[in-house]
Amino acid sequence: LQGLADVAEMTDALFVNLDYAPMSGSLSVSAIGRDEASAAKLERTLNDAINFGRMMAVAQMKEGVQGDSPVDNAMLQYIDRVSTEISGMVRPERKGTMVRVNMEGNIGTTGILIGLLLPAVQAAREAARRMQASNGLKQVGLAMHNYHSTFKKLPDRAIRDDAGKPLLSWRVSVLPFIEQQQLYEEFHLDEPWDSPHNIKLLDRMPQTYVDPSVPVEPGHTVFQVPVGPGLMFEETGERRFRDVMDGLSNTIMAIETSRASAVPWTKPEDLTIDMNDPLGRTGDVHPGGFHVLMGDGAVVFLTKSIDLNLFKSLLTRAGKEVINERLN
Repeated sequence: LQGLADVAEMTDALFVNLDYAPMSGSLSVSAIGRDEASAAKLERTLNDAINFGRMMAVAQMKEGVQGDSPVDNAMLQYIDRVSTEISGMVRPERKGTMVRVNMEGNIGTTGILIGLLLPAVQAAREAARRMQASNGLKQVGLAMHNYHSTFKKLPDRAIRDDAGKPLLSWRVSVLPFIEQQQLYEEFHLDEPWDSPHNIKLLDRMPQTYVDPSVPVEPGHTVFQVPVGPGLMFEETGERRFRDVMDGLSNTIMAIETSRASAVPWTKPEDLTIDMNDPLGRTGDVHPGGFHVLMGDGAVVFLTKSIDLNLFKSLLTRAGKEVINERLN
């Protein structure tokens, strides 16, 4: 794209002609080069820019088409055909020192061509949102490991008072480890999450706890730890990595819940696992599955069709199950 910076130096004049009608029209942009060599360079520069733009757009759209089904294959073909059609509409033509770009035809047809790309654009957008959610969970995993390195244990699922009553979430405990030390210091750690002081901090939820695909109330998150007997987090108590006998790479540390299960990020509330229906409240917004954070810090996208016994094995920390399947 560097050549675009020299367009002004290569041209003496620009002419724009527009002929508009309700359902059709034409637009032409003509550049008069300083000489034929400048015009030829301008033509190459414009073609390079168009090729680059098409390449980047197609690559981003195709990232969102992950499967190998007939529908996915048809979508890939649509992307190629329509991107070629649209880029062809703006190809420059050169005659002597004049370089012209003409766009003619039915505006409705052009809209349909662009509309064909919308599913791919939406798929690409969802892929980007999934990536952001995955990165958020990775930051949680890194914070958990740094917390463990500092205190030789994982955080309790709740900050508690002297009587053991839960006051604030573990998400507050790890704030210093996601570069939120100042926010951490603003909390009154001896007060509940909804005290007159602490409730004012609810709207300042760090971006780390945001899943952009899940529309929830401000200050709410779907990033939670699974809680239950034999899991990495239980109703009370703190765990060490050495307690995870099944191996950190085989044990779920945090999970993406359903939209309906979102909780205020400062509230000491997480996903209590019902082993009779362990998938019941897991993420339901990303097509096909949900993210989990493993104990070793890896983020895995699990499908809703995962074998229940395998999922239960991934939840327990010392069940002595053998995990032979590749998760991702």
